Amino acid sequence: MIRAALALLAALPCFTATVELPQWARDAAAKQAPAYSAKTPAVVLFQEETLTVDGEGRRVMQERAVIRKLTTGRLNLRASRAYNVKSGRIRDIRAWTVSPAGKETAYGKDRVIDAALSTGNDYDEARVKFIAPGEDWQTGGLFIYEITEEERTLFTQYAYAYQSGLPTLLSRFVLTLPPGWEAKGQNINRPADEGYSNAGSTHTWEQRNLPWLEPEEYSPDSHVLTPRLAITYFPSDGRAGLRPLKDWAAVSTWMSALSDAQAQLTPALQTKAAQLTANAATPLDKIRAIAAFVQQTSYISVQLNVTRGGGYTPHRADEVLAKNYGDCKDKSNLMKALLAAAGIDAHLVAIFSGARDFVRPEWPSTMQFNHMILAVRAPDGIEAPTLLAHPTLGRLLFFDPTDPYTPVGDLPDEEQGSHALVIAGERGALVRVPRAPAPANRATTETTAVMDGEGGITAQSLHQYFGQSAAPLRSLLKRRDEPAIRKTFERVLTRQLGGLSLKTVQPTDHAASNRLDLALDFAALQFGKLMQNRLLILAPGAMLSGGRYGLAAMPDRKLPVKLDAHMRQDHVSIQVPAGFQLDELPDPVNIKNAYGEFHATWKAANGKVEMEQSLTVHDITAPAAECNKIRAFFEQIGGAASAAVVFVKK
Repeated sequence: MIRAALALLAALPCFTATVELPQWARDAAAKQAPAYSAKTPAVVLFQEETLTVDGEGRRVMQERAVIRKLTTGRLNLRASRAYNVKSGRIRDIRAWTVSPAGKETAYGKDRVIDAALSTGNDYDEARVKFIAPGEDWQTGGLFIYEITEEERTLFTQYAYAYQSGLPTLLSRFVLTLPPGWEAKGQNINRPADEGYSNAGSTHTWEQRNLPWLEPEEYSPDSHVLTPRLAITYFPSDGRAGLRPLKDWAAVSTWMSALSDAQAQLTPALQTKAAQLTANAATPLDKIRAIAAFVQQTSYISVQLNVTRGGGYTPHRADEVLAKNYGDCKDKSNLMKALLAAAGIDAHLVAIFSGARDFVRPEWPSTMQFNHMILAVRAPDGIEAPTLLAHPTLGRLLFFDPTDPYTPVGDLPDEEQGSHALVIAGERGALVRVPRAPAPANRATTETTAVMDGEGGITAQSLHQYFGQSAAPLRSLLKRRDEPAIRKTFERVLTRQLGGLSLKTVQPTDHAASNRLDLALDFAALQFGKLMQNRLLILAPGAMLSGGRYGLAAMPDRKLPVKLDAHMRQDHVSIQVPAGFQLDELPDPVNIKNAYGEFHATWKAANGKVEMEQSLTVHDITAPAAECNKIRAFFEQIGGAASAAVVFVKK
């Protein structure tokens, strides 16, 4: 790496004038990076974004970076910038590569791709321009880019990511404001004011020597680990349209102004609500009937005028009803309007889907959300894992109309436990969405089997999946893909039991109770081992699957270990052949620690052997130093699955 850097420095004066690099790129290229792991794909020598705001709120953003490639092969990396065609444009985008020997290649406009931000949706006003480096980006060489965007927007907030996961020597954000404007910036995942300085109306934040976050199994999401910057800026005189969002009530008020009128009731909505709830005997039945209808409304995302509020404004509920399609905010708003027509109040809820720890309460901002769900005012008597009793907003039942596989009373797992904004005007509030306890998402199995004299078995197994444990299978069933379920269980059981014949697979979805049943009928040729025609050895736990983490040994692990709460309960009963009596039975296993709880027992009587086990894994993030302890915990659980029961022929 050092030799490559020296070769590059020696060659810099030879760059041709027609494609000469800007001075900032030359300065960054001269930086020497420390030695990294051989698996580190690249290092960011320099990353900077500048935001310049004029007196009317118009802004110009420029980002630039210098990246050195460290490994062979093609990297999935590109220079990109999203923009909105109604309120802004990419004014300029340039890129270069520089070989280790100093040969530079400038990328022309023919290398720039302009595409819709949403894949496959050419109607979006949200678009992206990007340049991807080609084969000329060699190991030890540089990829350099500079992008300039200009925009007029209502927003006076901004988010900056110091790091994308690669090691970064210097990452900087520079904000320049007009006279009389104020700015407040705070770091996330770093001390709030670390790296901050200002000179008059120019504010600068920077981070140095950020390490590479090598992916490790069961680690927290990168947004919990990498530093970010949250910025709010505003004119001191509070001119119209540019007032700051100082608290969550202000954010709720702003979003309510965009959305409330879009749920206005019309005769079409009232007629549809009456049709859907005609046979509903209770308020919960009404909610379920309307929810089921909205869930089947087609999902299509069309982002229009995002930066001026369009991304937060749902289409009119009657229009979505007539067209039978919309995105998450459209579907949530349609359900809100239909519920109102049925006499039930509801609020739109802004949330981040995909990572429950992403939204930070200390930064009141619409920019922390990427999804819209609903909070239904639940009458007394309705109880569910996703119900929250709020001191001012009342009893709120959270529901995601966009997810077609999660019934009322439940939420997708990645949304549970998230901070979310209930949009209710000045009464709106940021709340922590309830997290269902592990029993609400448990999986259970009840297996009965008969063994023949050669060690083969025929078995019937009933699997019951509750809450979010049912979501993957329910997804397959909604697509009418029962063969895929058969293949999944054939693969799992064959891996556990060897030669297998899966005779029947019978799924039954009990959506009202949020439970999915799956009945299996199968046979395995060699489940037990008959040794010397005298000893019969079998492991009942071999029939059980799931609920175990497979942590590899990592003596130098660097990232924390994140476990997600779940629960399993299993019972196996096997009828052994006549003429055998018990010789050896495993001792009970009882483990209880910070990571979870596991119990397993075996018993034999009346020609049968039975095994019962229960596993509860806690929702916990443990330091990297505890990785081996966690692995040992799950190895003990795995040991119980292979524990042998021994019978001897009379």
